[in-house]
Amino acid sequence: MQKTSKTAPSTPASLTHEPSTTEHLKQKAHATAQAMLNESLFYFSGAAVLLSLREELGIYENDPDFAVFCAVVHEAYELGFDGPPEQWSKHARHVQQEQLRSSIDWAKEISLNQCQALMQRYS
Repeated sequence: MQKTSKTAPSTPASLTHEPSTTEHLKQKAHATAQAMLNESLFYFSGAAVLLSLREELGIYENDPDFAVFCAVVHEAYELGFDGPPEQWSKHARHVQQEQLRSSIDWAKEISLNQCQALMQRYS
């Protein structure tokens, strides 16, 4: 009789989050929130990135640290921002600056605590 080695069937990588991938996404959430706060990332772009990361991390839509960014991104759409968020800072030059500053101030006012919470959550 032949000996066969029994190994557990492997789960395809597409069905699991590898720890390193999940850790990378958490680090990216931390870095994005930090960059939004220190203004090294255009605020509306950062909000869109955080929403994308929320989905990639499998976090519920109504998570209190992420939910507010739906309103922030909606405000960006109302100002005419579209396309990839990485391009939004370039589009900002074409938006009336007083309106843009007012919208960003509002966005920061409603989401400052959540940026800080995400930095702490994923530190």
